[in-house]
Amino acid sequence: MSNPLRVYVAGPYSAPDHMQVLRNIRRGQNAAKKILDSGHYPFCPFIDYQLLFHGDENTSIETLYKYSLAFLEVCDVMIMLPGYEESKGCKGEIEFANEKKIPIVYVAKTFNMYAPMYVELFLNEVCDGFQ
Repeated sequence: MSNPLRVYVAGPYSAPDHMQVLRNIRRGQNAAKKILDSGHYPFCPFIDYQLLFHGDENTSIETLYKYSLAFLEVCDVMIMLPGYEESKGCKGEIEFANEKKIPIVYVAKTFNMYAPMYVELFLNEVCDGFQ
């Protein structure tokens, strides 16, 4: 692809139990990897937890939200993974993207983000509007 997109990968992170948090992180990271493999540049908030392993352990969730929104602001498109409806963070990202006129693509629950051919088809559809 000659004009790679900066793609913000959004979706639910927090969950009532730790196993669902880990599944959410895995899904977001897998989506970002597939986007990268298809020639685009993802920003993946699902690796933010790494920042908490280093340095000051008092980093607030608000700081992480601001950090993520700074990257969303320069992205060409945001993809929203399934399950976002009850997520405070996702609601904030959607509101911010709408204010900044950043297109949002909502990924259906039936969409298999793990399959490379589906990711390529998905991104080709998104990219057509930007070329």
